[in-house]
Amino acid sequence: MLNDEQYLALQGSEDSALASLRAGSRPDPLDATNTALAQMLRKNGRAAADELASGLSISKATVGRRLDAMIASGALFIRAVVDPAAFGFPIESLITISCHGRSDRAGRRLAIRPETRWAAASDQHLLAQVAVASMGDLRELIEAIRSDDHVATVRSSIVAATFKRSTFIYRDKDPTAPSRGQHLEAAG
Repeated sequence: MLNDEQYLALQGSEDSALASLRAGSRPDPLDATNTALAQMLRKNGRAAADELASGLSISKATVGRRLDAMIASGALFIRAVVDPAAFGFPIESLITISCHGRSDRAGRRLAIRPETRWAAASDQHLLAQVAVASMGDLRELIEAIRSDDHVATVRSSIVAATFKRSTFIYRDKDPTAPSRGQHLEAAG
C-alpha cells in the first residue's frame, strides 16, 4: 500500500523488534504515572503530548521520556488499527489456497505481495487476507496466484463486513475498544 520511497523510509521490521522484546525478560512494573499514561493512550491512541502532559500534570518532555522508556523496555507497544478502505483499498477478501505438496514456496510468494495483509500456512494449505482497490485488481491477483505451478486451487471470499479488527469492535464502521467483559450482542 506504500510506494517504494515510503517503504525505504520505514525502519527495520517491527515484528522482529517486538519478538526480541517479548523473548527477553519481562519489563519492570509500571509506576502510577506510567500506568495512567498507558491508560490515557488506550482510550485515545492519537492523544497529543500536550494533552497527555496536561492530563497527568507533568511536562511534555517528561511524557516523551516516559513513552520512549516504556517502548524501549517492551512495556508499551504502539499498534495502528487501520481500515484499508481509508487508503483506497475498499475490497477485502479471504483467499484460500490448496497446493500440490507443501505450501512454503507459494506462501512466500503470497507474503511478499503488497496486497497481502496477512498469510498463514498449514502443510498444503494457505489462508490470506488481501486488500485491493477494485474487483479487477482482485481478479488479477487471483490469476497471478493460480499461475504458480505449486498451486492446485484458489478460492476467494469477499469480506462483506468487519466486526472486529485487532481488539477493536466496529460499530457503523467506527472502531471502539471494548470494555472488559463487553460482548457483542446477536441481532434478533
